[in-house]
Amino acid sequence: MADLYLSVPSDDAYWQGIFSKAVVSVDDWVHVAKALRLATESIGSRLETVWEGIHGGQTCLSPDLKLHPVFLMLSSYAAENYLKARIVVMKGWTAENIGKTLPKPLKSHELADLCKEAGTTLTQEENDLIDRLSVYAVWAGRYPCPLAREELRPKMVGGKENMATFFRGSDISVAHCLLERLESLALCGAMPALQREHKSYDEITIQERVTPW
Repeated sequence: MADLYLSVPSDDAYWQGIFSKAVVSVDDWVHVAKALRLATESIGSRLETVWEGIHGGQTCLSPDLKLHPVFLMLSSYAAENYLKARIVVMKGWTAENIGKTLPKPLKSHELADLCKEAGTTLTQEENDLIDRLSVYAVWAGRYPCPLAREELRPKMVGGKENMATFFRGSDISVAHCLLERLESLALCGAMPALQREHKSYDEITIQERVTPW
């Protein structure tokens, strides 16, 4: 039987070279962000149909609504990669500066902290979404329940009451616009003042486990 195991280098210097070059490569961070963004666009088109049905009075929620937390989770990952690409540029790191682990500014998954580090200026809607996206990245987009019951409840996020585990009809277009602006920030160093697309269902808010009818 043929040997199914690959022969790989064991030299630490080899792996350090790969690691350090990846850390400081803006292109690598952006490529991952673009792939994640492409996935959000595919899911977002299906979600728009779901929200149109809800706005039209549909009382039986489509199973496709389950894609909403996944959409938010992937949006969070994409935003994180764009922001880290910008931070790499701002810090001016080279491969020679990188040790065995990520530099401290890149270790965080909290989007609000990364936005500050990257010097971003967000709209009110984007700030609200950023606060909520981190919740979906940590658990709400990956698991049916959090570590503790209390994490299911609305809570204070970003210094204000924020329905962290709720879905909003506006999430799709706000996220798409945010990711487009963050891509520009990562590649060009500036965020264009884009106007997002407004939909009739923007003001609708849903919590899967709270039925309003």
